[in-house]
Amino acid sequence: MRAVLRGQHTTVVSAKGRKSDIALAPLTGIDWIIGLRDVQSAEGSPTVLETVIDGVAQAFSKRPKQFSFPVLKSRFPYSGISGSQEVPDSAAVTAFSELPLEMRTWGILSEKKLGVSTDLLNLNFFQLANGLDDLRAAIDIAVTSQSWYCGELQGRPTFRTPQCPASLDESIDLVGVRTLRHCGLDPNSVTYEPRVGVVIADRLGLLRLKPRTLHECAVDLGVTRERVRQIAGKVKWTPSQRRWPQPQALLDICTRTSINQPSDGLFTVSSEVGGDLNSVIGKLTTSDVANILVSLGAQRREIDPIGTRARNVGALPITRAELQRRAYKFTERLGFITGTELREHFTNEFSDFLKRSTSVRRENSVEEGLQIDDALSDLITEVCAPFNLSYSYHYVNGQRGTYFSKWAVSLLSCLGPLPFEELYLATQRFCTVQIPRIVFPPRVVIREFLQQNSEFSLDDDEVSLISGEVSELQGRQKWMYDVISSCAGRVIHRAKLFELARQSGVPFGTVAVYSAYSLYFKPVGNSCVTITGNTPSDAAIVLARDIGAAITVGTETRRWRVDGACVIVEISVGTDISHNGVWAPKVNIRNLIAGRKYKVFVDGSQHGHANWSGNLLAGFVTGLQVLGANIGDPVQMSFDTSGDVLELSLLPAE
Repeated sequence: MRAVLRGQHTTVVSAKGRKSDIALAPLTGIDWIIGLRDVQSAEGSPTVLETVIDGVAQAFSKRPKQFSFPVLKSRFPYSGISGSQEVPDSAAVTAFSELPLEMRTWGILSEKKLGVSTDLLNLNFFQLANGLDDLRAAIDIAVTSQSWYCGELQGRPTFRTPQCPASLDESIDLVGVRTLRHCGLDPNSVTYEPRVGVVIADRLGLLRLKPRTLHECAVDLGVTRERVRQIAGKVKWTPSQRRWPQPQALLDICTRTSINQPSDGLFTVSSEVGGDLNSVIGKLTTSDVANILVSLGAQRREIDPIGTRARNVGALPITRAELQRRAYKFTERLGFITGTELREHFTNEFSDFLKRSTSVRRENSVEEGLQIDDALSDLITEVCAPFNLSYSYHYVNGQRGTYFSKWAVSLLSCLGPLPFEELYLATQRFCTVQIPRIVFPPRVVIREFLQQNSEFSLDDDEVSLISGEVSELQGRQKWMYDVISSCAGRVIHRAKLFELARQSGVPFGTVAVYSAYSLYFKPVGNSCVTITGNTPSDAAIVLARDIGAAITVGTETRRWRVDGACVIVEISVGTDISHNGVWAPKVNIRNLIAGRKYKVFVDGSQHGHANWSGNLLAGFVTGLQVLGANIGDPVQMSFDTSGDVLELSLLPAE
């Protein structure tokens, strides 16, 4: 075949986009890795196998009779055995069904009702390809048969038994060696040793469902964590497609567990690697043993009679930790998500896994749907914390907690125990601004979560921290807390708050943010602010409003620009425009917009007119009220001078 492919080349695109021409003939040899030189093909480039098959297909279509070479050659000194001669000890006889052919090749042989018979093996490549009508299967049989065929014994073809690992430790070593080969490392390299492969395989989760950390791997190999990450990053692992006889020792472990512990699959197996209890593997569960069998090319459904959820998730191309991280990120890090949303996420992201999980299908489509539903339930159970929440809500916890748990802890540690309603409304206000795309869970879901979470205590409708953690507000938040606490009823009008902020050098924007949606402060009454957890009396609110009414805060023009026929102005709302509806624009702005009567629009609806009175533009009160703008809030005014329209919109606080 090397002679057939001589002169043919293929183009491979490197990870950096550079194109390289590679000769196909060297890729048919044992040292094919040298033919690739230092080219690392980008994702989507053809594999070596596909490259060779494409090259053979091209040559085969042009000169098929050139492929008249025999399928079998005398590669071994003991091939051609016949009659009463015995097979050498090193060449044990194996059944046809154990030949390490690709799964698809066995499927073609079964479909055509063919076996690996002497007649099939005595064909030349041209006849074999025409008979199977599949070039890849023909190449698979040609190469594999030459590797394992020993000749005939008593009238039947015999093959060497594939060197199958006999123990757990040998299986682990084989997975390690295959891991290094998937890295593409030169076998002559000093790093090409089973120990390195075992550690990297364990890092990738090929040996255990829960992979080892970079730090643990680095300590075992005596290298840096970055070096471990680099080696592991080169591995693009896919389980073998070839039919290997599975190690009986590992199959026995799975069978024994299925009889003794048919539900949990948590039987622990002590590793005998080097006889060291502190080896890189340590103790494995039976689910991990099933994972090793899959890494050696087994079909999970054939070696996983228990069908535990852990093993089911082990069939995914990512680790459980990564699976949970993606689901947590999908919740926008809030932690809460409905079952419908989570199922849609898994269906879209892991469609191939769900198909594999239901590969043993029934004729009844309803049963098939139930199988998919069970697989989705398994995934949800794996990534969600064990909380039973209403309205089909789930809770996905990150490594360092969720946004909601952090918000609740911060609030309670600073303000102490709070009524449930206060905590709920504070976190809801905060979430509405921080994650506007998320629908905040209803009260009953948050209440159930707090009741079931060991961090919080919910007694008599009051929420507190179990740890009793206490912390203090810092910086401008503490200044605002102290100012509000010193007022009667712990409530202050925004005008008074901004006046004190000006005197203390605290920026208006900061005060506006904390007044609108801070965890620790909440709006109350009309343009008043209090502390979360405090409910001021009506008299205290009236007093605060009276104090605020006596204070004047000027409307400030922050910035402005001209966009075609529109003059766009950003202001900070003051008492003059908020209370009296009057705004005095700067001269250069007034020259552009003067002399017109504007229709005032908010969210597409008209709310009165803005008229000129000398150098003042009046008529903003209704529009600002509909907009919900308070003193200090940033508002954008867009004057369309071609249509005499004024559009008001609230800007996010800086």
